[in-house]
Amino acid sequence: MFKQLYTFYRQCTIVHKMILFNVLIFAFQSIIQLIFWAIHARDAFQTAIQYFYLPLNLEVFKWRPYSLITYQFMHATDGISHIFFNMLSLFVFAPLFTVFQSEKRILPLYLMSGIFAGLVAIASYSFLPILAEQKQAQYLLGASASVMAILVAATTFSPHFQVSILGVFTIKILYVTLFYVFVFLSSLPFENHGGHISHLAGILFGFIYVKLYQKGYDLLGWLVRWIDSFVAWFDGITEPKTNLKVVHSKGDRDIENETYHYDAQEELNRILDTINRSGFDSLTQKERDFLTSQSHDRK
Repeated sequence: MFKQLYTFYRQCTIVHKMILFNVLIFAFQSIIQLIFWAIHARDAFQTAIQYFYLPLNLEVFKWRPYSLITYQFMHATDGISHIFFNMLSLFVFAPLFTVFQSEKRILPLYLMSGIFAGLVAIASYSFLPILAEQKQAQYLLGASASVMAILVAATTFSPHFQVSILGVFTIKILYVTLFYVFVFLSSLPFENHGGHISHLAGILFGFIYVKLYQKGYDLLGWLVRWIDSFVAWFDGITEPKTNLKVVHSKGDRDIENETYHYDAQEELNRILDTINRSGFDSLTQKERDFLTSQSHDRK
Protein backbone atom coordinates (compact mmCIF):
# COMPACT_ATOMS: atom_id res chain seq x y z
CA MET A 1 0.00 0.00 0.00
CA PHE A 2 2.84 2.36 0.82
CA LYS A 3 4.32 1.76 -2.63
CA GLN A 4 0.97 2.62 -4.26
CA LEU A 5 0.70 5.82 -2.22
CA TYR A 6 4.25 6.76 -3.14
CA THR A 7 3.53 6.14 -6.83
CA PHE A 8 0.39 8.26 -6.59
CA TYR A 9 2.36 11.05 -4.92
CA ARG A 10 5.06 10.97 -7.60
CA GLN A 11 2.41 11.32 -10.31
CA CYS A 12 0.85 14.39 -8.71
CA THR A 13 1.67 17.85 -10.02
CA ILE A 14 3.64 20.22 -7.81
CA VAL A 15 0.45 22.15 -7.05
CA HIS A 16 -1.36 18.99 -5.97
CA LYS A 17 1.60 18.01 -3.78
CA MET A 18 1.56 21.43 -2.10
CA ILE A 19 -2.17 21.16 -1.43
CA LEU A 20 -1.76 17.62 -0.12
CA PHE A 21 1.08 18.70 2.17
CA ASN A 22 -1.00 21.55 3.61
CA VAL A 23 -4.02 19.27 4.13
CA LEU A 24 -1.93 16.57 5.85
CA ILE A 25 -0.45 19.13 8.24
CA PHE A 26 -3.94 20.47 8.97
CA ALA A 27 -5.21 16.94 9.63
CA PHE A 28 -2.28 16.24 11.96
CA GLN A 29 -2.94 19.51 13.83
CA SER A 30 -6.60 18.64 14.20
CA ILE A 31 -5.91 15.13 15.52
CA ILE A 32 -3.38 16.38 18.07
CA GLN A 33 -5.78 19.14 19.14
CA LEU A 34 -8.54 16.56 19.64
CA ILE A 35 -6.26 14.43 21.82
CA PHE A 36 -5.26 17.42 23.96
CA TRP A 37 -8.91 18.45 24.26
CA ALA A 38 -9.85 14.94 25.40
CA ILE A 39 -7.32 15.07 28.24
CA HIS A 40 -8.35 18.62 29.24
CA ALA A 41 -5.08 20.14 28.01
CA ARG A 42 -6.23 22.32 25.13
CA ASP A 43 -4.36 25.35 26.49
CA ALA A 44 -1.14 23.33 26.38
CA PHE A 45 -1.82 22.53 22.72
CA GLN A 46 -2.35 26.20 21.88
CA THR A 47 0.91 27.10 23.61
CA ALA A 48 2.84 24.39 21.78
CA ILE A 49 1.39 25.00 18.31
CA GLN A 50 2.24 28.70 18.47
CA TYR A 51 5.90 27.76 18.11
CA PHE A 52 5.11 27.03 14.45
CA TYR A 53 3.18 30.28 13.89
CA LEU A 54 4.96 33.50 12.96
CA PRO A 55 5.20 35.82 15.99
CA LEU A 56 4.78 39.47 15.04
CA ASN A 57 6.78 40.54 18.08
CA LEU A 58 10.36 41.04 16.91
CA GLU A 59 11.82 39.98 20.25
CA VAL A 60 9.97 36.65 20.10
CA PHE A 61 10.71 36.16 16.39
CA LYS A 62 14.46 36.41 16.97
CA TRP A 63 14.24 33.04 18.73
CA ARG A 64 12.00 31.49 16.07
CA PRO A 65 13.35 32.45 12.61
CA TYR A 66 12.25 29.05 11.27
CA SER A 67 8.64 30.22 11.68
CA LEU A 68 9.02 32.28 8.48
CA ILE A 69 8.67 28.92 6.71
CA THR A 70 6.45 26.90 9.04
CA TYR A 71 3.68 29.51 9.34
CA GLN A 72 3.00 29.24 5.59
CA PHE A 73 1.78 25.66 6.04
CA MET A 74 -0.20 26.15 9.25
CA HIS A 75 -3.93 26.92 9.30
CA ALA A 76 -6.50 27.68 11.97
CA THR A 77 -8.05 24.50 13.39
CA ASP A 78 -11.29 26.05 14.70
CA GLY A 79 -12.96 25.12 11.39
CA ILE A 80 -12.08 24.23 7.81
CA SER A 81 -12.88 27.57 6.13
CA HIS A 82 -9.32 28.93 6.51
CA ILE A 83 -7.55 26.04 4.81
CA PHE A 84 -10.42 25.32 2.40
CA PHE A 85 -10.42 28.75 0.76
CA ASN A 86 -6.61 28.98 0.74
CA MET A 87 -6.24 25.60 -0.97
CA LEU A 88 -9.13 26.31 -3.35
CA SER A 89 -7.43 29.58 -4.35
CA LEU A 90 -4.10 27.79 -4.82
CA PHE A 91 -5.81 25.14 -6.96
CA VAL A 92 -7.44 27.83 -9.15
CA PHE A 93 -4.68 30.43 -9.40
CA ALA A 94 -1.54 28.26 -9.71
CA PRO A 95 -2.50 26.85 -13.16
CA LEU A 96 -2.85 30.44 -14.42
CA PHE A 97 0.76 31.06 -13.40
CA THR A 98 1.95 27.95 -15.28
CA VAL A 99 0.65 29.44 -18.54
CA PHE A 100 3.55 31.89 -18.35
CA GLN A 101 6.24 30.08 -16.35
CA SER A 102 7.33 26.58 -15.42
CA GLU A 103 5.36 24.81 -12.72
CA LYS A 104 8.61 24.23 -10.83
CA ARG A 105 8.64 27.95 -9.97
CA ILE A 106 5.39 27.80 -7.99
CA LEU A 107 6.93 26.41 -4.80
CA PRO A 108 9.86 28.90 -4.79
CA LEU A 109 7.40 31.76 -5.37
CA TYR A 110 5.15 30.40 -2.60
CA LEU A 111 8.05 30.24 -0.13
CA MET A 112 9.79 33.51 -0.98
CA SER A 113 6.60 35.57 -1.07
CA GLY A 114 5.60 34.06 2.29
CA ILE A 115 8.96 35.03 3.78
CA PHE A 116 8.69 38.55 2.38
CA ALA A 117 5.12 38.95 3.63
CA GLY A 118 6.07 37.70 7.08
CA LEU A 119 8.97 40.15 7.36
CA VAL A 120 6.75 43.04 6.25
CA ALA A 121 4.14 42.09 8.86
CA ILE A 122 6.79 41.95 11.62
CA ALA A 123 8.20 45.31 10.54
CA SER A 124 4.70 46.84 10.52
CA TYR A 125 4.02 45.69 14.08
CA SER A 126 7.46 46.89 15.18
CA PHE A 127 7.46 50.38 13.66
CA LEU A 128 3.84 51.47 13.16
CA PRO A 129 2.62 53.04 16.42
CA ILE A 130 -0.99 52.05 15.74
CA LEU A 131 0.00 48.36 15.72
CA ALA A 132 2.94 48.32 18.15
CA GLU A 133 0.72 47.99 21.22
CA GLN A 134 -0.90 44.81 19.82
CA LYS A 135 2.21 42.93 18.76
CA GLN A 136 2.73 40.89 21.94
CA ALA A 137 -0.12 38.45 21.35
CA GLN A 138 -0.26 38.52 17.54
CA TYR A 139 0.69 35.58 15.34
CA LEU A 140 0.52 34.99 11.60
CA LEU A 141 -0.40 31.72 9.92
CA GLY A 142 -1.71 30.48 6.59
CA ALA A 143 -0.89 30.39 2.88
CA SER A 144 -2.93 33.44 1.87
CA ALA A 145 0.00 35.78 1.19
CA SER A 146 1.76 33.18 -0.95
CA VAL A 147 -1.41 32.43 -2.92
CA MET A 148 -1.90 36.14 -3.58
CA ALA A 149 1.66 36.39 -4.89
CA ILE A 150 0.97 33.59 -7.37
CA LEU A 151 -2.22 35.29 -8.57
CA VAL A 152 -0.53 38.67 -8.98
CA ALA A 153 2.47 37.16 -10.76
CA ALA A 154 0.13 35.68 -13.37
CA THR A 155 -1.73 39.01 -13.58
CA THR A 156 1.48 40.96 -14.10
CA PHE A 157 2.54 38.66 -16.95
CA SER A 158 -0.79 39.18 -18.75
CA PRO A 159 -3.36 41.47 -17.04
CA HIS A 160 -5.91 40.98 -19.84
CA PHE A 161 -5.84 37.19 -19.65
CA GLN A 162 -9.41 35.90 -19.42
CA VAL A 163 -10.38 33.52 -16.59
CA SER A 164 -13.59 31.56 -16.20
CA ILE A 165 -15.64 32.11 -13.03
CA LEU A 166 -17.45 28.90 -12.09
CA GLY A 167 -17.83 28.16 -15.79
CA VAL A 168 -20.57 30.81 -15.99
CA PHE A 169 -18.75 33.87 -17.31
CA THR A 170 -15.23 35.09 -18.08
CA ILE A 171 -13.42 38.07 -16.63
CA LYS A 172 -9.98 39.61 -17.00
CA ILE A 173 -7.58 38.37 -14.35
CA LEU A 174 -6.71 42.00 -13.63
CA TYR A 175 -10.21 42.62 -12.25
CA VAL A 176 -9.95 39.58 -9.97
CA THR A 177 -6.68 40.92 -8.57
CA LEU A 178 -8.04 44.44 -8.11
CA PHE A 179 -11.01 43.00 -6.21
CA TYR A 180 -8.69 41.29 -3.73
CA VAL A 181 -6.58 44.44 -3.33
CA PHE A 182 -9.72 46.46 -2.58
CA VAL A 183 -10.93 43.90 -0.03
CA PHE A 184 -7.61 43.80 1.83
CA LEU A 185 -7.15 47.58 1.84
CA SER A 186 -10.70 48.26 3.01
CA SER A 187 -10.33 45.66 5.79
CA LEU A 188 -7.10 47.08 7.22
CA PRO A 189 -8.76 49.35 9.84
CA PHE A 190 -10.64 46.41 11.31
CA GLU A 191 -9.54 43.01 12.67
CA ASN A 192 -6.71 40.75 11.44
CA HIS A 193 -4.36 43.63 10.65
CA GLY A 194 -1.34 41.34 10.33
CA GLY A 195 -3.18 39.05 7.93
CA HIS A 196 -4.26 41.87 5.62
CA ILE A 197 -0.79 43.44 5.70
CA SER A 198 0.77 40.10 4.73
CA HIS A 199 -1.77 39.68 1.91
CA LEU A 200 -0.83 43.07 0.48
CA ALA A 201 2.88 42.27 0.90
CA GLY A 202 2.37 39.02 -1.00
CA ILE A 203 0.66 40.96 -3.77
CA LEU A 204 3.60 43.37 -3.87
CA PHE A 205 6.15 40.56 -4.05
CA GLY A 206 4.36 38.85 -6.94
CA PHE A 207 4.37 42.12 -8.87
CA ILE A 208 8.03 42.92 -8.11
CA TYR A 209 9.16 39.39 -8.99
CA VAL A 210 7.65 39.49 -12.49
CA LYS A 211 8.78 43.06 -13.24
CA LEU A 212 12.37 42.22 -12.26
CA TYR A 213 12.21 38.93 -14.16
CA GLN A 214 11.15 40.78 -17.30
CA LYS A 215 14.20 43.02 -16.88
CA GLY A 216 16.55 40.05 -16.53
CA TYR A 217 16.72 39.78 -12.71
CA ASP A 218 15.53 36.40 -11.46
CA LEU A 219 14.72 36.50 -7.73
CA LEU A 220 13.81 32.80 -7.66
CA GLY A 221 16.48 31.25 -9.87
CA TRP A 222 18.78 30.20 -7.01
CA LEU A 223 15.92 28.55 -5.11
CA VAL A 224 14.66 26.76 -8.24
CA ARG A 225 18.13 25.30 -8.75
CA TRP A 226 18.47 24.33 -5.09
CA ILE A 227 15.09 22.53 -5.08
CA ASP A 228 15.98 20.77 -8.36
CA SER A 229 19.22 19.55 -6.79
CA PHE A 230 17.42 18.35 -3.67
CA VAL A 231 14.77 16.51 -5.72
CA ALA A 232 17.48 14.87 -7.83
CA TRP A 233 19.30 13.76 -4.67
CA PHE A 234 16.08 12.45 -3.10
CA ASP A 235 15.16 10.57 -6.26
CA GLY A 236 18.62 9.04 -6.27
CA ILE A 237 18.18 7.49 -2.82
CA THR A 238 14.55 6.41 -3.25
CA GLU A 239 14.39 5.01 -6.79
CA PRO A 240 15.69 1.49 -7.51
CA LYS A 241 19.19 1.23 -8.96
CA THR A 242 19.71 0.12 -12.54
CA ASN A 243 22.75 -0.89 -14.55
CA LEU A 244 21.27 0.58 -17.71
CA LYS A 245 23.22 3.57 -18.92
CA VAL A 246 21.64 6.13 -21.23
CA VAL A 247 24.00 7.93 -23.60
CA HIS A 248 22.87 11.17 -25.20
CA SER A 249 24.44 12.03 -28.54
CA LYS A 250 25.33 15.58 -29.39
CA GLY A 251 25.27 17.30 -32.74
CA ASP A 252 22.43 18.07 -35.09
CA ARG A 253 19.77 16.89 -32.63
CA ASP A 254 21.01 19.36 -29.99
CA ILE A 255 20.95 22.17 -32.53
CA GLU A 256 17.43 21.24 -33.60
CA ASN A 257 16.24 21.19 -29.97
CA GLU A 258 17.79 24.59 -29.25
CA THR A 259 16.21 26.03 -32.39
CA TYR A 260 12.81 24.57 -31.48
CA HIS A 261 12.90 26.03 -27.96
CA TYR A 262 13.98 29.42 -29.31
CA ASP A 263 11.19 29.49 -31.91
CA ALA A 264 8.63 28.31 -29.35
CA GLN A 265 9.61 31.10 -26.95
CA GLU A 266 9.33 33.67 -29.74
CA GLU A 267 5.86 32.40 -30.63
CA LEU A 268 4.83 32.40 -26.96
CA ASN A 269 5.98 36.01 -26.57
CA ARG A 270 3.99 37.00 -29.66
CA ILE A 271 0.82 35.35 -28.35
CA LEU A 272 1.19 36.99 -24.93
CA ASP A 273 1.57 40.37 -26.63
CA THR A 274 -1.66 39.67 -28.52
CA ILE A 275 -3.45 38.82 -25.26
CA ASN A 276 -2.23 42.05 -23.69
CA ARG A 277 -3.44 44.11 -26.63
CA SER A 278 -6.69 42.43 -27.55
CA GLY A 279 -7.57 39.89 -24.86
CA PHE A 280 -7.64 36.10 -24.82
CA ASP A 281 -10.76 35.90 -27.01
CA SER A 282 -8.84 37.39 -29.94
CA LEU A 283 -6.62 34.30 -30.24
CA THR A 284 -7.15 31.79 -33.00
CA GLN A 285 -7.80 28.16 -32.12
CA LYS A 286 -4.30 27.29 -33.30
CA GLU A 287 -2.81 29.92 -30.97
CA ARG A 288 -4.90 28.63 -28.05
CA ASP A 289 -3.74 25.07 -28.73
CA PHE A 290 -0.13 26.25 -28.82
CA LEU A 291 -0.56 28.08 -25.49
CA THR A 292 -2.03 24.96 -23.91
CA SER A 293 0.80 22.77 -25.22
CA GLN A 294 3.42 25.17 -23.87
CA SER A 295 1.72 25.15 -20.48
CA HIS A 296 2.00 21.36 -20.38
CA ASP A 297 5.61 21.34 -21.63
CA ARG A 298 6.69 23.70 -18.85
CA LYS A 299 5.41 21.51 -16.04
